[in-house]
Amino acid sequence: MRFTLVALALVAIVTAGPATAQEATQEWQEDTGLSTNVRFEVTITDEGAGALSTEKRVILTIGAEGFGRVRSVHLGEPPSDFVFQPTVNIDIGNPQQRVQIMDDGSIQAAVAIEYRPPYTPDVLPRPSGTELSTIRTFEDGVSVELAQFVEAASDRQTSIAVTATILDRGQ
Repeated sequence: MRFTLVALALVAIVTAGPATAQEATQEWQEDTGLSTNVRFEVTITDEGAGALSTEKRVILTIGAEGFGRVRSVHLGEPPSDFVFQPTVNIDIGNPQQRVQIMDDGSIQAAVAIEYRPPYTPDVLPRPSGTELSTIRTFEDGVSVELAQFVEAASDRQTSIAVTATILDRGQ
């Protein structure tokens, strides 16, 4: 009887491991000092009346349990044709809602995007900007269109898509 109990205890020790993917990730991070990274690719497509056709692509690589932000700033003199420069501000995660890799391999993140398209002063009506804020679960590597809309004063169309991809650990 004593031999059987020792054998069962040994099997339990050998087979015991992290119960969830999050625990496995945390254990791996503690062992290696590296974190799993998630690449977020944000694509903003803007075309139609009152705006110059543009496609903006911003890529942020953020550690799991982290957050990141990008701010666009135009410095210097305006170009000779005086095009008002676009504004693109992106927040992925925040201190209260960090990027998380879920047990099923999906990625949960808060996403906030502010976009103001470029325009010339002589074009009327002037295109309006867009602000988007959501908490979303993304499938690894799958593009999700978060918004698509047509401006009421013109036929300008804007779409915002985000792809979240889990990178190899330590990349």
